[in-house]
Amino acid sequence: HSADPLPLNGRPATQAGPVGLWPTAALLNHSFLGANVARSFEPGSFAVQLRAIRELQPGEELLDNYMDACSSHAERTTFMCKQHEVAQDRDKFDAPPMLLAEASAVMTRALRMQADGNADADSVLFILQPFWERLRSGADKDPALTDFYCMLGQVLLDAGLPEMACAEGWARALQLVCAREPFSFRSAMLTARLALVSLRSAHDVEEIPASANAMLETDQASKATSDPALHATAEHWFQVAREHWRIAFGGECKCGSTFESQNPALFALRHGLLAPSSDSSSPTAANDLAATGHTVGGLKVLLEGHMRPPVVATEVSSAGQSRQVSNQSGLEGAWAIFD
Repeated sequence: HSADPLPLNGRPATQAGPVGLWPTAALLNHSFLGANVARSFEPGSFAVQLRAIRELQPGEELLDNYMDACSSHAERTTFMCKQHEVAQDRDKFDAPPMLLAEASAVMTRALRMQADGNADADSVLFILQPFWERLRSGADKDPALTDFYCMLGQVLLDAGLPEMACAEGWARALQLVCAREPFSFRSAMLTARLALVSLRSAHDVEEIPASANAMLETDQASKATSDPALHATAEHWFQVAREHWRIAFGGECKCGSTFESQNPALFALRHGLLAPSSDSSSPTAANDLAATGHTVGGLKVLLEGHMRPPVVATEVSSAGQSRQVSNQSGLEGAWAIFD
């Protein structure tokens, strides 16, 4: 498996991580629909981290999704049959293959137009809009359509429509991503992107192009939304992004990679425009607790503190003995296993 680097500024890292074997993590069974952990790799050491993305019950099996949660049914079937000889059932989100093929064709056409360098954002939107309108009628339940909405968000932003880019592009992509897994690498990346773009929009940091696509029936008046409303939206996405990061990747890792360090553009903008006294991003005393750890069956298990009701879990030792572990401090048990 490749050790995927953490996202940077709401986008995938430009460099690929190393490839390696993680024997203990490989013991986890696969579930595309019932995964209860998120997998990530600690920068520098490349230790694999498996963090709970749902409430876990004592004795519950940990299940990892071997694939991208946005994989189509055809992609899942091909990969799982080839690698593991396991068939994959369709679920309620899977779109008809013809719809996904059409999405791929539309995106390919748009990408070619962008690669030519002769088309502006409005021209690319002209290519995307017919299919976009079809999806808005209720045909867009498949997470495999996430990449289309991410492209739509970027094109809308390039067209000078940042609020629409967030609402119609990346926010819709986030809804699809979270349909199967509430927290994941993708959701942490998308929420960080939403936080950055919405904050830029609130402060009008980037000059908004004068052009607007008439077929979208928008004009410069759409940008006249009151600053308090835009700032409230930006703050909302900031808090959502931090929560997705915390659950998918943890608080502070041993190599110093944090939500702040992986989103420097967001924090540079935020710190430059918000007074320290009004900065609601400051962690609470509970969230600022240092991670404590102990060993279970040869694995390093970290418990990070977050204000929630007490959680009781079952700890199994390498000798096969078990005992109940109760977090009596009223902090949520966010279990992270390092291989």
